[in-house]
Amino acid sequence: MDPQEASRLSMTMVAGPNIVPVPYRVQVGEGYFLTPDHYIIKTSGINPKDQSKAVAVLVTQIETFIKTRLHATLRKATKGQPGLTNTDNTAAIILRLAPLLPAEQSSDTLKNKRIEPGLLHWQGYRLRIKGQQLLLEAESVQGLFYGWQSLQQLLLQASLTGSRQIAAVDILDYPRYGFRALMLDPARHFLPVEDIKQYIRTMAFYKYNYLHLHLTDDQGWRVQIKAFPGLTRQGALVKTADGRTQPLYYTQDELKDLVAFAAKYYVQLIPEIDIPGHNTALLTVMPHLACFPRTFTLRTEPGVSKDILDASNPKVYAVYERIFKEVAGIFPCTYFHLGGDEAPLDTWEQSARCQTLIAQKGLKDARGLMAYFLKRNAAVVQKLGKTPLFWYELDVPGYPENSIAYFWRMGLSKQVIRKAAGQSKRLIGAPGEHAYFDYPMKASEHPYADWMPVTSLKDVYQFNPGYDFNDSISALVMGVEATVWGEYVPSLAIANLRTYPRALAMAEAGWSFMENRGWEAFKKRVQVQLGLLKILGVDFENPDLTL
Repeated sequence: MDPQEASRLSMTMVAGPNIVPVPYRVQVGEGYFLTPDHYIIKTSGINPKDQSKAVAVLVTQIETFIKTRLHATLRKATKGQPGLTNTDNTAAIILRLAPLLPAEQSSDTLKNKRIEPGLLHWQGYRLRIKGQQLLLEAESVQGLFYGWQSLQQLLLQASLTGSRQIAAVDILDYPRYGFRALMLDPARHFLPVEDIKQYIRTMAFYKYNYLHLHLTDDQGWRVQIKAFPGLTRQGALVKTADGRTQPLYYTQDELKDLVAFAAKYYVQLIPEIDIPGHNTALLTVMPHLACFPRTFTLRTEPGVSKDILDASNPKVYAVYERIFKEVAGIFPCTYFHLGGDEAPLDTWEQSARCQTLIAQKGLKDARGLMAYFLKRNAAVVQKLGKTPLFWYELDVPGYPENSIAYFWRMGLSKQVIRKAAGQSKRLIGAPGEHAYFDYPMKASEHPYADWMPVTSLKDVYQFNPGYDFNDSISALVMGVEATVWGEYVPSLAIANLRTYPRALAMAEAGWSFMENRGWEAFKKRVQVQLGLLKILGVDFENPDLTL
């Protein structure tokens, strides 16, 4: 970083914090914190029985950061230690579990914000910087974790600029939405487990708490199913750079390890097993589950296959019941995605057996059969204790009770929200015009994507998940998700280029309240955050901030 830029960022740091996503409330006091050569970590209010293990994990993360990123040393805390000053060359990081606000004030805050009451208590935190003390308070260890992400950003910025100064601040922060997700698509291009772990570390830095894994599609089946080993032996085949063909997939043990790793960063993994379309990988192994069986081959190009599962075949339901049971045993997350999108109904309309089922069930047409098919499969995952998620299609007459729908098709979000409101259905926002990160951020950088619209950083930032609906309707939106579809994402490096810095904008759509958001202020925050991504070794595209 050139000296002029470092000086400008240094002045920003002393004037006030630069945190993404922007916090709920920030008060800047007098004085500043001076980053020292030594740190002390203290804890208080910890319930040894319920919370000590989780706090120990967080403390280890803080210790690692201090040693490897700040290149500082750790000192042991002593009882009765006096208050620290700038001259001590030592700072105390204090982790305290305690109520964030008095009960009455907490109630008023939540009422005024019209948010889920648990979010302040479950994910909120308070960060106070005074003298050489960095006090993090929360009502849960997860809240402490989110406070630590904000503090990490401030400490890294002080290191980046060389000023070593952070303004004295009092930050109260909690999210607008409890669901903030990114999605990776290893079905199209396999991503190694260690790469996904790196992706999780970065997304957690910006307070995302769900990673959706699209595990099956026309191009590959990436999750081991012990009942049907052929799904990965044949359905996961990939041609390598040296011309060989080999299966690439995740074993159940690898995925369980990934789940455990993600939990340390308060990220839950959502599996997606797509039905009834996007299923060529399965049909290569079980062609008898198609309406018109034949020899199927894995798809190697983008697009939508017309070959979908036969909704009239009892074996389809039996096979997927066993698949769902195994997958549910790998992923403890309560959410289970069943796809449901882009399923051409031509074969159901042509199939005599499907037409007979439509008549037997008193359904109107193939779209009604789709609703029946999704409901029947949703019942299986619901019996397993999971909540089914679906990509919402407007032409499907109804979705299963207690399921959650995504609005995702470009330009149709408001129509979906209105229709879902009539069914009191909960929603997740992932609209193509704001949240499809496989789309180019700048058209000139991705000549392969001439069919894709450009989704600039500003396009993402303009996303308001509740749109302009009244409170009762906008309250149905429970969160946001940005998707990195994998047709043109062959590696972690490319996934990061597609994700950042646009994920910073989506992080604010999910966490920050609208009255605290603004494009001009966000552009200034992004300039600082790009420096942090460099420090963290995360690939990103340089955005156009002149818009």
